[in-house]
This record gives sequence, structure tokens and C-alpha cells, in this order.
Amino acid sequence: MSSNNSQRRLSKYNIRWINIQYTYRIRIIPIEIYLFLIFIALEPIVYKKPGQWFSYSSHFIFNVTPQSDFDYIESFCIIDKNQTFPCLNLTEIHEECLTILTYNGILGCNYQCYFMTKKMNYSDEYSNDYLMHLCE
Repeated sequence: MSSNNSQRRLSKYNIRWINIQYTYRIRIIPIEIYLFLIFIALEPIVYKKPGQWFSYSSHFIFNVTPQSDFDYIESFCIIDKNQTFPCLNLTEIHEECLTILTYNGILGCNYQCYFMTKKMNYSDEYSNDYLMHLCE
């Protein structure tokens, strides 16, 4: 009998579905990101020969030492002002990894050479000048 009574009680209640709607508000919160960039000064490469030297070959080699990282080296060997053809200025771009720079000059020509160290977003850095005398 008690089971019948409980069944009756349940049947007396109307079950209604309640539909509840929620509204969401999305709030955008700005996120600030700080980037700290450390710039290490760009240094010129170093060439460890005296400021002037003589060669009896048209082929000459520079062993250079980088003092900082760089994108590339541009080297310039400018002929003496008093010299003319066949002497020509020499300009060359060297990749980052190179530390041995080679040239083929012309015998009998005198060159004043220097190197420019280059890197993006940095000022170019120049080495000291070096005088080369390619003797005949």
C-alpha cells in the first residue's frame, strides 16, 4: 500500500521544464607584452698585419678576426691616387663565416685597403687602413 501511495503522490505533481537562458558578456582584456632587446655594439674586424706590407705576388690574403657577430664584411682596396690603368680598385663582399679574405690584385699597383663590418639595424664599422704594395 505504501508503494501505491508513493505512486499516487508522484502522479499528482506536474513536471514542467524550465528554460533558463544565460547571456554572456565577453570582456576583452588587453595583454601587454614587453620585449627587451639587448643590442651589443657592432665592432670592426681586426687584421693582424702591420699597417703597411709588400708582396711579390698578385694574390694576397687577409686573415681577419671578428670582434662581434655581423651579417657580412665588405672590403675595399683603393689604388694609389698617382696610379692609373691597369691598376683598378678592388671591392668585394664576404660572407659572415669567412675569416680568410683573398684578393687578386695587379703587380706594380699600390692599394690602400680597409674593411667595413655590416649588420642590419646597426651602423657600419670600419677597420684601420692597410697599405699593400704589389711589387713587380
